[in-house]
Amino acid sequence: MSGRLARFAQGYALPGPELKRLLRIALGIGEDAHSPESLRWALARIGDSERGLRWLMPLLAATNGKAEGLSPDIQAKLQAARLYEKQRSQRFDEIAASAIAKIGETSAPPLISRGLALARTAYPCREARHCHDLDLLVREMTGARAAMQQTGFAAIPEEAGLRHASGMTARLHLSPFPGDGGHPLDSAIWERAAPFELAGAPVLLAAPTDVLLHTILLPSWLVAGHATWIVDAHFALAADSIEWEALDRLPAPDRLFAARALSLLAEEFSAPVPAELLARPVKLPFGEVLESLKRMARWKGRKALLREGLAALMG
Repeated sequence: MSGRLARFAQGYALPGPELKRLLRIALGIGEDAHSPESLRWALARIGDSERGLRWLMPLLAATNGKAEGLSPDIQAKLQAARLYEKQRSQRFDEIAASAIAKIGETSAPPLISRGLALARTAYPCREARHCHDLDLLVREMTGARAAMQQTGFAAIPEEAGLRHASGMTARLHLSPFPGDGGHPLDSAIWERAAPFELAGAPVLLAAPTDVLLHTILLPSWLVAGHATWIVDAHFALAADSIEWEALDRLPAPDRLFAARALSLLAEEFSAPVPAELLARPVKLPFGEVLESLKRMARWKGRKALLREGLAALMG
């Protein structure tokens, strides 16, 4: 990877060599991804609780459960992981559906994007995507929180989230991104959303293009990133209906973030990004960048990432 991309990648939590190899094996990328040796190596590291990689186990099980030449012990571990996550995800979706249905009784149905949306539409199977938190976009916050508290959720002291009696946590959002709103995706994600049903509850599903944009742009708002965005983006990019021209309608800094994120995915994880898109330079009007910096000054991670991105472009 070039030095320019390496500098930029720091803000997006680009994994080091070991995690990169784990992600590639879990995604089935590379000739040796399904080999018994690779799977045994991956299982040893994912099983180490101190590494914080247990979220990869369901995906590894889903993509490699039928690989040839596996020893009985590896087959047993993968099968057990898949069965466990299948039961867990079913319970997760039931709790989520109960809350979503209650919200919909008094207001517009909430909207799902990124993790849960991709788990239900893009991953090989629902249990391949471990969902730890429930994130919902809502039109109105107070009523939505009250509705969720009628389904077993309670406010978490000194935090904006809620926690279910089962231990599952949830967060409600008025915008796809942190801050005071005003991002073009705030309205577009609602306008392009489609009706969907989650365990019997009516909900709105973000359009494939918006799921992709939400996935690759959200890390730029965070002080500390997480590699889950790489896996989510990998599956989001598999959709046939991505409207690539939507990138041109993004604010100037977001065009930079999106271009760099897509470049990383293509270079490191063989993502199916159109070659002409990767070859196209990103133009950043100076005045628009300054206005965006003022609007985003409080978000240290995003400001630092923009600085890295500008340095990358200017060499």
